[in-house]
Amino acid sequence: MEPEAIRAERYRLWAEERDGALALSAAGVPLAFGTDGDSPEGLLEHIRALVAAGLPRAVALDALTEAAADLVGGGGRLGTIAPGM
Repeated sequence: MEPEAIRAERYRLWAEERDGALALSAAGVPLAFGTDGDSPEGLLEHIRALVAAGLPRAVALDALTEAAADLVGGGGRLGTIAPGM
């Protein structure tokens, strides 16, 4: 079992990332989410937690699709949820 201090630090880091994403979203800064070595399921779990904490669902979806594609230069070709894409 993980020591309490490590669990507390993991939570502190998660809360810092959560609060940063919420602040950037509130300021109108485009967001993009990626796995950063985590599993796709882990990514979705984190995004669900962000939405539960107040991130608008539309912003979360955009950060996974169109905004993410735009930020890496793939807008118009990537980042669309549609048949065949």
